[in-house]
Amino acid sequence: MEFILRNGERVPAESSLEKDFSTFLNTYLYKPEDNYKTPEDLIRSPFSDLKLIRTSISQNNENKRDEYLINRPTPECLDYRILFYCLKKWVDETGSTQVSVEDALSAPKSIGRAFKLDLNILYRYLDLLQESGCIRLDRTAGMNVITLLNFENDHDILNEYYGLRIM
Repeated sequence: MEFILRNGERVPAESSLEKDFSTFLNTYLYKPEDNYKTPEDLIRSPFSDLKLIRTSISQNNENKRDEYLINRPTPECLDYRILFYCLKKWVDETGSTQVSVEDALSAPKSIGRAFKLDLNILYRYLDLLQESGCIRLDRTAGMNVITLLNFENDHDILNEYYGLRIM
């Protein structure tokens, strides 16, 4: 609200903000199957499968309210091919085929920032990507470098992932 007021914009109705927030939340909020109450709940976004946002109930002075927590993804929830696709798109913007692990973790638009990865989770993904032949990880004298290997078509990565899910 402060941003809107500072920039001289008209403040939207609170109900409009609540609907916008609810739409955003339902796009990413993971709900186990048993939490669906209505047929509309069964229509869910594929982003919810990433389990990036979860709900928790906070109890403050007898008031129960939902809190929303951001999860760090794991290879069990976020497939390494999806992460590789994002890594490749980001590195392609630089015009290079290499990037440091430090930049992949914390540079603007990096996979580390986009998915809230910590160094341990990033290395888990990098190990999976190396085992699958997507990257080469060079760990020498503190200069850890990721080299993207020949993957000509970005969409082949997604087709491989989604093709496996469809079968």
